[in-house]
Amino acid sequence: ATPLAALHTERGAHLSAWEGCLIPSRYGDPGRELDEARVGAALFDLAAVGAAAVTGADCRRFLNGMFTNNLRRLSPGQGCRNGLADLKGRLIAVADIYCTGDDPDAFLVVPEGRDCGWLFERLGRYIIMDDVELEDLGGQVSLLSIQGPRAAACLSAAGLPAPAEQLTAAEGIAVMARDRSGLGGYDLLVQMDRLAATWEALLDAGARPAGTEALELLRVRAGKPRFPADVGERRFAHELLLRDELLAFDKGCYLGQEVINRMDTMGRINRQLAGLRVEGAWDLLGAAALHGGREVGAVTSAGVIDGVSYGLAVLHKAAIEAGAVTLVPPGGAALSAAVTSPPFSAE
Repeated sequence: ATPLAALHTERGAHLSAWEGCLIPSRYGDPGRELDEARVGAALFDLAAVGAAAVTGADCRRFLNGMFTNNLRRLSPGQGCRNGLADLKGRLIAVADIYCTGDDPDAFLVVPEGRDCGWLFERLGRYIIMDDVELEDLGGQVSLLSIQGPRAAACLSAAGLPAPAEQLTAAEGIAVMARDRSGLGGYDLLVQMDRLAATWEALLDAGARPAGTEALELLRVRAGKPRFPADVGERRFAHELLLRDELLAFDKGCYLGQEVINRMDTMGRINRQLAGLRVEGAWDLLGAAALHGGREVGAVTSAGVIDGVSYGLAVLHKAAIEAGAVTLVPPGGAALSAAVTSPPFSAE
């Protein structure tokens, strides 16, 4: 369970399992929490998200050869989103990586949907004679996230600096620019002895507590795929519309680079992330998407917002070009869905 479990329970939060950890799924009505995030700032306890420190004289070169973005060009305080690909160029992990402090050979890795044990096992296969040290920060720090148009104002009111670039650190708290909602926001990696006080300070500064159900609604509406929910059988970054966010084409070799570069040059992408919209409140998660009598994908993330059902799915391009599919939820009746390019937030 999250280290803040007792505090959440006292405030009436409902705790549910999310990526292997009991954290708040809601404080009340997820729709109300979503509305509060849209106009203010919502505060999430994401203790399930791990973090690792990577240090050593060779760590910059080593990480640059593992991940898809260009880590060689990062200066202290800078960071970027990254993919970890297999030899066929398919995504097997996603992570935020930051160059920390004044040491150009120290990095912070915040994986998405993977624990540090899995990450260390995978990276460890390639550490031969490299001066690279991997340290799991679990038990030392926990992650909070504040999202919404007033996130920066709440940080300031709580005495915490919003980073000038991607990361800044102050007295046991690393603040990282990280938009998980489509509304803008920040992640905070907080030392355990400051965690409860930081949570309360941000609430006193005007943030409202919210749970993962509201965060998922925001993410789906913003058209942001999440690993591993929307990745499934190791999809390509191009298919998930993550080319510009995850991939760099101005760097040396890394795992899967040849396939990824060839895909980028040839442009042969037969499937792509799409947004699905259905009038009315329906449970679309897991629904098969049909076009021309054949299955062309399945809904991997979904939610109901303001009486309208939204979903994300990687679909065959023919269905995207047609602009409509038939959705068949598990055990449900067929529904007509409009297909659009995410995000929905422009509606």
